[in-house]
Amino acid sequence: MPLSEHEQRLLDQIERELYAEDPKFASSVRGAKVRRPKRGKRLQGGALFVLGIGLLVLGVIVPVRVARSR
Repeated sequence: MPLSEHEQRLLDQIERELYAEDPKFASSVRGAKVRRPKRGKRLQGGALFVLGIGLLVLGVIVPVRVARSR
């Protein structure tokens, strides 16, 4: 969804003020790219997710043995 003219003007004004206030930070932010997680991190996250779901299901299936020796 494109910005309205008013929103675009406000964004341009904020950008100009940022460059005026801290040009070093502004140039470093402008050049930053969003990186995708590496394959190993994605696999690790997926494995931990599957392990967590498995433990959750196991916890529901296996009855909890409460000490009844009172």
